[in-house]
Amino acid sequence: MRRLRQRHVTLAGDRGIEWGFVIDNLPAIGTGRRVLDFGPMDGFVLSVNARDKGYAVVAVGLEDIAPPERVQYIRQDILTVEFDEPFDYILNASTTEHVGLGRYGDPVGEDLDLAAMRKLREWMRLDGDGVQFLTVPMGVDAVVGHYHRVYGKHRLPRLLEGYAVLREQYYVKADDDSHWVSCSKERALSEVPGQVAKPSMLNLSYALGCFVLCA
Repeated sequence: MRRLRQRHVTLAGDRGIEWGFVIDNLPAIGTGRRVLDFGPMDGFVLSVNARDKGYAVVAVGLEDIAPPERVQYIRQDILTVEFDEPFDYILNASTTEHVGLGRYGDPVGEDLDLAAMRKLREWMRLDGDGVQFLTVPMGVDAVVGHYHRVYGKHRLPRLLEGYAVLREQYYVKADDDSHWVSCSKERALSEVPGQVAKPSMLNLSYALGCFVLCA
Protein backbone atom coordinates (compact mmCIF):
# COMPACT_ATOMS: atom_id res chain seq x y z
CA MET A 1 0.00 0.00 0.00
CA ARG A 2 1.35 3.41 -0.97
CA ARG A 3 2.13 5.57 2.05
CA LEU A 4 0.60 9.06 1.98
CA ARG A 5 3.17 11.79 2.55
CA GLN A 6 2.54 15.23 3.99
CA ARG A 7 4.37 17.92 2.02
CA HIS A 8 6.11 20.85 3.70
CA VAL A 9 3.99 23.64 2.26
CA THR A 10 1.90 26.41 3.83
CA LEU A 11 -1.39 28.20 3.21
CA ALA A 12 0.29 31.48 2.24
CA GLY A 13 -1.69 33.10 -0.58
CA ASP A 14 -4.82 31.00 -0.13
CA ARG A 15 -7.10 34.00 0.32
CA GLY A 16 -6.04 35.33 -3.06
CA ILE A 17 -7.25 32.11 -4.69
CA GLU A 18 -10.51 31.89 -2.74
CA TRP A 19 -11.51 35.54 -2.81
CA GLY A 20 -10.45 35.79 -6.45
CA PHE A 21 -12.69 32.85 -7.35
CA VAL A 22 -15.72 34.43 -5.68
CA ILE A 23 -15.09 37.91 -7.06
CA ASP A 24 -14.51 36.64 -10.59
CA ASN A 25 -17.74 34.62 -10.58
CA LEU A 26 -20.04 37.17 -8.92
CA PRO A 27 -21.77 39.10 -11.75
CA ALA A 28 -20.57 42.68 -12.10
CA ILE A 29 -24.03 44.27 -11.95
CA GLY A 30 -25.99 43.60 -8.78
CA THR A 31 -28.69 46.26 -8.75
CA GLY A 32 -31.86 44.90 -7.15
CA ARG A 33 -30.22 41.69 -5.99
CA ARG A 34 -29.34 40.36 -2.53
CA VAL A 35 -26.08 38.81 -1.33
CA LEU A 36 -25.30 36.92 1.87
CA ASP A 37 -21.63 36.91 2.93
CA PHE A 38 -21.17 33.99 5.34
CA GLY A 39 -18.22 34.39 7.69
CA PRO A 40 -16.66 37.73 6.69
CA MET A 41 -13.20 38.50 8.00
CA ASP A 42 -12.09 41.88 9.29
CA GLY A 43 -12.07 44.08 6.20
CA PHE A 44 -15.19 42.47 4.70
CA VAL A 45 -13.40 42.03 1.35
CA LEU A 46 -16.18 40.06 -0.33
CA SER A 47 -18.97 42.14 1.20
CA VAL A 48 -17.36 45.35 -0.05
CA ASN A 49 -16.86 43.92 -3.54
CA ALA A 50 -20.53 42.91 -3.70
CA ARG A 51 -21.69 46.24 -2.29
CA ASP A 52 -19.64 48.16 -4.84
CA LYS A 53 -21.25 46.10 -7.60
CA GLY A 54 -24.67 47.31 -6.45
CA TYR A 55 -25.85 44.36 -4.35
CA ALA A 56 -27.72 44.70 -1.06
CA VAL A 57 -25.36 42.86 1.31
CA VAL A 58 -26.02 41.04 4.57
CA ALA A 59 -23.07 39.41 6.35
CA VAL A 60 -23.35 36.77 9.08
CA GLY A 61 -20.48 35.78 11.36
CA LEU A 62 -19.27 35.34 14.93
CA GLU A 63 -16.34 37.73 15.11
CA ASP A 64 -16.54 41.12 16.83
CA ILE A 65 -15.72 43.24 13.79
CA ALA A 66 -17.12 46.51 12.51
CA PRO A 67 -18.89 46.35 9.13
CA PRO A 68 -18.29 48.90 6.38
CA GLU A 69 -20.97 51.33 5.27
CA ARG A 70 -24.03 49.84 3.58
CA VAL A 71 -23.27 46.32 4.78
CA GLN A 72 -25.60 44.83 7.41
CA TYR A 73 -23.65 42.60 9.81
CA ILE A 74 -25.44 40.02 11.97
CA ARG A 75 -23.14 38.67 14.67
CA GLN A 76 -24.84 35.36 15.33
CA ASP A 77 -24.46 31.60 14.88
CA ILE A 78 -25.55 30.76 11.32
CA LEU A 79 -27.76 27.94 12.62
CA THR A 80 -29.85 30.34 14.70
CA VAL A 81 -30.38 33.06 12.07
CA GLU A 82 -33.62 33.32 10.09
CA PHE A 83 -34.38 35.31 6.93
CA ASP A 84 -37.76 36.01 5.35
CA GLU A 85 -36.38 36.68 1.86
CA PRO A 86 -34.08 34.47 -0.22
CA PHE A 87 -30.70 35.56 -1.54
CA ASP A 88 -29.58 35.70 -5.14
CA TYR A 89 -25.99 34.87 -4.20
CA ILE A 90 -24.30 33.38 -1.14
CA LEU A 91 -20.58 34.00 -0.63
CA ASN A 92 -19.13 31.16 1.45
CA ALA A 93 -15.35 31.41 1.30
CA SER A 94 -13.42 29.23 3.75
CA THR A 95 -16.10 29.32 6.45
CA THR A 96 -18.14 26.11 6.49
CA GLU A 97 -15.14 24.00 7.56
CA HIS A 98 -15.10 25.82 10.93
CA VAL A 99 -18.76 25.34 11.85
CA GLY A 100 -19.24 23.06 14.87
CA LEU A 101 -15.62 23.01 16.03
CA GLY A 102 -15.89 25.76 18.64
CA ARG A 103 -13.00 27.81 17.30
CA TYR A 104 -15.09 30.99 17.25
CA GLY A 105 -17.18 30.23 20.32
CA ASP A 106 -19.83 28.41 18.29
CA PRO A 107 -21.58 25.23 19.51
CA VAL A 108 -19.62 22.01 18.98
CA GLY A 109 -21.16 19.23 16.91
CA GLU A 110 -19.84 16.62 14.50
CA ASP A 111 -22.21 17.42 11.63
CA LEU A 112 -23.02 21.09 12.19
CA ASP A 113 -21.09 22.01 9.04
CA LEU A 114 -23.52 19.84 7.06
CA ALA A 115 -26.45 21.46 8.85
CA ALA A 116 -25.09 24.89 7.90
CA MET A 117 -24.95 23.90 4.24
CA ARG A 118 -28.55 22.70 4.38
CA LYS A 119 -29.62 25.98 5.93
CA LEU A 120 -27.76 28.02 3.32
CA ARG A 121 -29.52 26.05 0.61
CA GLU A 122 -32.89 27.02 2.11
CA TRP A 123 -31.97 30.70 1.70
CA MET A 124 -31.12 30.40 -1.98
CA ARG A 125 -33.63 31.21 -4.68
CA LEU A 126 -35.06 27.95 -5.97
CA ASP A 127 -36.09 29.26 -9.40
CA GLY A 128 -32.67 28.46 -10.85
CA ASP A 129 -31.21 31.88 -10.11
CA GLY A 130 -29.91 31.22 -6.59
CA VAL A 131 -26.16 30.56 -6.59
CA GLN A 132 -23.59 29.84 -3.87
CA PHE A 133 -19.85 30.34 -4.24
CA LEU A 134 -18.14 27.86 -1.92
CA THR A 135 -14.45 27.35 -1.13
CA VAL A 136 -13.25 24.69 1.30
CA PRO A 137 -10.08 22.85 2.37
CA MET A 138 -9.64 19.60 0.46
CA GLY A 139 -7.46 16.54 0.81
CA VAL A 140 -7.52 13.32 2.78
CA ASP A 141 -10.55 13.54 5.12
CA ALA A 142 -9.54 15.05 8.46
CA VAL A 143 -10.53 17.22 11.38
CA VAL A 144 -7.54 19.31 12.41
CA GLY A 145 -7.98 20.16 16.08
CA HIS A 146 -10.51 22.96 16.56
CA TYR A 147 -9.15 24.75 13.49
CA HIS A 148 -10.98 23.25 10.53
CA ARG A 149 -12.17 20.21 8.63
CA VAL A 150 -10.57 18.96 5.44
CA TYR A 151 -13.03 17.53 2.93
CA GLY A 152 -12.06 14.34 1.14
CA LYS A 153 -13.67 11.55 -0.82
CA HIS A 154 -15.95 10.61 2.08
CA ARG A 155 -17.15 13.94 3.51
CA LEU A 156 -17.12 16.14 0.40
CA PRO A 157 -20.14 14.35 -1.18
CA ARG A 158 -22.03 14.81 2.09
CA LEU A 159 -21.15 18.51 2.16
CA LEU A 160 -22.48 19.01 -1.37
CA GLU A 161 -25.59 16.86 -0.94
CA GLY A 162 -28.66 18.60 -2.36
CA TYR A 163 -26.64 20.96 -4.53
CA ALA A 164 -25.85 20.87 -8.23
CA VAL A 165 -22.25 21.74 -9.07
CA LEU A 166 -22.16 24.23 -11.93
CA ARG A 167 -18.42 24.84 -11.86
CA GLU A 168 -15.47 23.49 -9.90
CA GLN A 169 -11.77 24.31 -9.66
CA TYR A 170 -9.05 22.74 -7.54
CA TYR A 171 -5.66 23.99 -6.40
CA VAL A 172 -2.59 22.72 -4.56
CA LYS A 173 0.53 24.51 -3.42
CA ALA A 174 3.64 24.10 -5.56
CA ASP A 175 6.35 21.93 -4.00
CA ASP A 176 8.55 24.98 -3.38
CA ASP A 177 5.64 26.72 -1.60
CA SER A 178 5.94 29.73 -3.93
CA HIS A 179 2.46 29.73 -5.48
CA TRP A 180 -0.79 27.84 -5.96
CA VAL A 181 -1.34 25.73 -9.07
CA SER A 182 -4.52 24.41 -10.66
CA CYS A 183 -4.93 20.65 -10.37
CA SER A 184 -7.40 17.81 -10.90
CA LYS A 185 -10.00 16.85 -8.34
CA GLU A 186 -8.18 13.56 -7.80
CA ARG A 187 -4.94 15.39 -7.01
CA ALA A 188 -6.69 17.71 -4.54
CA LEU A 189 -8.32 14.75 -2.78
CA SER A 190 -4.94 13.07 -2.32
CA GLU A 191 -3.30 15.99 -0.50
CA VAL A 192 -2.32 15.10 3.07
CA PRO A 193 -3.30 18.04 5.29
CA GLY A 194 -0.88 19.61 7.76
CA GLN A 195 -1.74 18.77 11.35
CA VAL A 196 0.52 20.97 13.50
CA ALA A 197 -0.31 24.60 14.15
CA LYS A 198 3.14 25.87 15.07
CA PRO A 199 5.03 28.09 14.82
CA SER A 200 2.42 29.63 12.49
CA MET A 201 -1.17 28.97 11.47
CA LEU A 202 0.13 28.97 7.91
CA ASN A 203 1.63 25.54 8.57
CA LEU A 204 -1.90 24.11 8.51
CA SER A 205 -1.77 23.12 4.85
CA TYR A 206 -4.32 21.55 2.50
CA ALA A 207 -5.58 21.72 -1.08
CA LEU A 208 -8.41 24.07 -2.11
CA GLY A 209 -11.76 23.29 -3.70
CA CYS A 210 -13.77 26.12 -5.29
CA PHE A 211 -17.37 25.54 -6.36
CA VAL A 212 -20.28 27.35 -8.00
CA LEU A 213 -23.44 25.69 -6.67
CA CYS A 214 -27.17 25.95 -7.26
CA ALA A 215 -29.95 24.41 -5.19
